[in-house]
Amino acid sequence: MNNTLKRLHIALVVMLFAWVDVTSAHGLQMTTAQIVQRQDNYLFITINTPLSKLYQNINYADKPASIIHLANSSKQQIKVFREALLKLFKEELTLSVAGKSLRSMRVSTLSAKELQKLLQAEMAAQVLNSAQGQSNHHHSDRKNYLRIEVDGFLPEVNAPRVLNGQFPRALGQILVSYSKPQMQTLSPSEHGSIYTQALLK
Repeated sequence: MNNTLKRLHIALVVMLFAWVDVTSAHGLQMTTAQIVQRQDNYLFITINTPLSKLYQNINYADKPASIIHLANSSKQQIKVFREALLKLFKEELTLSVAGKSLRSMRVSTLSAKELQKLLQAEMAAQVLNSAQGQSNHHHSDRKNYLRIEVDGFLPEVNAPRVLNGQFPRALGQILVSYSKPQMQTLSPSEHGSIYTQALLK
């Protein structure tokens, strides 16, 4: 009886999501990648991507039929999905300078427990938006996007330092930003810590 109710619940949610996909087909969901260079030779990359879209594009063994099935699956299946995500970025995300890869590059993302909560939150947000007649792609909360963090050290090269990268195809269209913060250590004086910074035009 419990299995029958669970299958019925999944079927109803799938129907809702199918309607959401139709109503939001003309919206916009875009992956963003923020590349920050710190201390001259250290890179930190933050990637935020729509979870539903990424799930559609990623392939791995024993993948559940839909993201709804995944959200309602066992902890083990969530762990398998997480491992597939890490494998995707470790194998298909490349960053190099003058042909040399980043040193000690690491990839990290949510824990399996956090990932399951994100899946459930994304499902709830899409169903709510569909009930309100809103386009999910315009109104979904970016806090429900999947966050992947990548960091590593720039290699030493005897050539102009130009960063070259290739992102996984599964991410789709990506908006990339690059910055190199100018950092200062402020020491307190009698009147407090004084900060001065020339602003860029």
